[in-house]
Amino acid sequence: MLDSLLVASSLTTGVAYTIDYFIGLKSPPVSFAYLRALRVLRLARKLRSVRMLLLTLVFSAPAMANITMLLYIIIYVFSMFGMTLLGGALWGSYCGISQHANFDQIYLAVLTLFRIATGDSWSCYYMDALKLEYRDNYVVPSTIWVRLFFVIYVMLILVVVSVFNAILLQYYSVQSSLRVNDKDIEDFSKAWADFDPGRTHFIPVENVGKLVLRLKPPLASITTTLSDGRTASLPIQAADLASFITNEEHPISVPVRKRKVHYIELLVALVNAQVGQRMFGQAVLVQTKLTQRWPRMVPSLLSLRQEAAENLVDLADYVQEHAREHANHQSDEESLEI
Repeated sequence: MLDSLLVASSLTTGVAYTIDYFIGLKSPPVSFAYLRALRVLRLARKLRSVRMLLLTLVFSAPAMANITMLLYIIIYVFSMFGMTLLGGALWGSYCGISQHANFDQIYLAVLTLFRIATGDSWSCYYMDALKLEYRDNYVVPSTIWVRLFFVIYVMLILVVVSVFNAILLQYYSVQSSLRVNDKDIEDFSKAWADFDPGRTHFIPVENVGKLVLRLKPPLASITTTLSDGRTASLPIQAADLASFITNEEHPISVPVRKRKVHYIELLVALVNAQVGQRMFGQAVLVQTKLTQRWPRMVPSLLSLRQEAAENLVDLADYVQEHAREHANHQSDEESLEI
């Protein structure tokens, strides 16, 4: 997608310069060649730190939009106050106030306060405002009001900018503290491919145990207490497989249809079990939720028909039932031997 955009922009630039060369244009065409710098974003595929930064910007965008709107409101309101206090000033050889930064018009006032918000020599504007001369018929403001105007505005801007930075740090900390990251999901996909060579997104339920045994912590692990009192996550062994799937607090709740399980449903169930929550209460809800939200990402989800609850079997219940059948079978064999 990115390469297609870069090629299209280069073709557009080439066509525009060709037209300008032969027939001439009133204004020179805009070059889109600088868009090639966006190719640096492809580093996100290989560098986890870059990917985390980009995801931080994506997930924090709604909150940052709210803070940006609040910042604009503050600047606009103080621009109106600035036009009332400092409008009509005569600019000259001042440090900050000039023909490009003053409070005579609203757009200049907004630009001036934006420059102050960035910390661009705001003290110059403050000192200039205290010694300005004004045109005739303009009331010279009291220095007390001028001082209050700049002090309150700068304090509000510092608070808003601090909140802005805090939002970014919060979302970045969320990204860095994820127990299951994209590398774990990639390992799951590679292990799944060995059991699903036809890429049907389904595997027999008998292969789920083999798949789980091939996964590494934290996606599939058990928590144990070491001799020094610390806890550690260890890979699942064959003896712990049944207890891992049928865990009372966070069982692996996956719908089993015709003795098969789906890729997305098993992945979601494993992630939910490791992060300590169970997103859905029963298998039929898993099916309904996934078929509503994710069919565009995985088209095979469209093949999951909305079956009745009695036609679906939960993986945890499936394992428990087969464990009971196996125990009963062993008991019958022991009775026959006796």
